[in-house]
Amino acid sequence: MLSEYRAWLESELQTRRADTQDAYALGEVEMLKRAIARLDSQPTGSLPLTVHRSQAASVLTALEMLAQRETNLDPALRSLREMLKEALSDKSSGDVGGA
Repeated sequence: MLSEYRAWLESELQTRRADTQDAYALGEVEMLKRAIARLDSQPTGSLPLTVHRSQAASVLTALEMLAQRETNLDPALRSLREMLKEALSDKSSGDVGGA
């Protein structure tokens, strides 16, 4: 999905560059360049994922219960648990994850 968005940004950039006499178009060109640069700066290998807060809380609860029973929780599950805790501590959004 992000690659499709980047391709769209590139096509818009090419279209706007053709109209360099218009100040508004020049502003759009700069905005498109910044958007592409921001996409390119994102860490590679990341998986954008949107999870409803209630779902994330349920998974976190299940991981917490598993951690209480298992003294040596798998490192991948410990990492997921920490990521969920961090995401859920952000009260500003209704979803967890995304990019």
